[in-house]
Amino acid sequence: MSVNIDSILAANGHGPEACLADYPIYKLVAISAGVARQHDQAVCHDPLPDNLSHGLVYGPKTKRSVFEGLRNGALWIIPAVAPLYEE
Repeated sequence: MSVNIDSILAANGHGPEACLADYPIYKLVAISAGVARQHDQAVCHDPLPDNLSHGLVYGPKTKRSVFEGLRNGALWIIPAVAPLYEE
């Protein structure tokens, strides 16, 4: 899973909105590296030429406990509150 590392964004003078600059209809959530690691995921910095804050969260995400743990550990950033979806 591709991520942007907040401390690197901030060190380069960017906020979370920079993550969506090219994706105006997308949403943004945050998880901590600690949450990822609690669910048997590894986290690493993987800078790209056009995104120095790019990183990866990697490991198997097929177990329900893993993807639910990542989902439950996420915080909405943009928008600040989770949108409501009708099923």
